[in-house]
Amino acid sequence: VAISLGKVIAVYFASVFLYNWLLEIITFSAIALMIIYRIAFYFLEVLIFFVASPAVVIWAVISKRFDSIMHYIGRGAVLSITPILIVLSTYLYIFGQEILNMIYALIVGIIETTFVTPDATVGQTITVLAFVALGDAIMKAVYLIMGFVCIIKFNSWFYQMIGIKEGAMSDIAQTISDKTSALYSPIR
Repeated sequence: VAISLGKVIAVYFASVFLYNWLLEIITFSAIALMIIYRIAFYFLEVLIFFVASPAVVIWAVISKRFDSIMHYIGRGAVLSITPILIVLSTYLYIFGQEILNMIYALIVGIIETTFVTPDATVGQTITVLAFVALGDAIMKAVYLIMGFVCIIKFNSWFYQMIGIKEGAMSDIAQTISDKTSALYSPIR
């Protein structure tokens, strides 16, 4: 009976270890795919921006709508900031994950030192370790949600936070263009 109980406990701990390991792999893969998606989407935006540039200029000249060129220049300014924001959002995710990981490790350490003592029974120890494994699974879900918010939604949040919208970027580009043309224009 003691040997079969030992095998059951060993299988339980092995399955919990494999479960946590697979959750880590799935979480890491999902975060890596979010980063790859963000970078690939940026390159696609840049490709479309440069392919469409001649068409936008020709259409603006033909239709005499020069404000569309300013809007397009504003979109280019937003695209030039995007790589910095991708790196910043990835760093923000890593930093936030480490902070959450440290807080979780502190809580788990307090729980384990409180409940897993030399006087604790095997059942109490297994129960505490089961709750720790459940907490690990919940933390992986929190990491995925935080990754989505930090990596995917960070750009729009950043532009909203500093008060820049794409329309505002074109207005800024128009203002700069007006000031520059007023300074260097031969016609006054």
